[in-house]
Amino acid sequence: MAPVLIFECNDQLWTTSQEIARLFGRRHGTVLRSIRRVKCSDAFRLNNFVLTSSRTARGQTAGMGFVSRSGLVVLVTGRSKRAYAAMEAFLDSFEAASLRNRYPCRFTDTTQ
Repeated sequence: MAPVLIFECNDQLWTTSQEIARLFGRRHGTVLRSIRRVKCSDAFRLNNFVLTSSRTARGQTAGMGFVSRSGLVVLVTGRSKRAYAAMEAFLDSFEAASLRNRYPCRFTDTTQ
């Protein structure tokens, strides 16, 4: 499966609705609709989903969504085998991006 676009913003890892559509083989509008229809608390929605718009090359307004790792899990859980494979690819990419930004653990022996 192709690499997945993951980026960091405010100490949280995110992907785009366009990436989700690409990996799942869905129309982008369908993904945006699914994000709007996710059944979750307002607090979870505020922390894990951002819906906005941007201008296309043709000057038209197009919807755009940003989804956190937790938001992605909620968005795709319980679907088809393809959904589970795509979810695994996203989670692996999120984890790889997270590991690149971690510092090694240092332990101090306080027993001596």
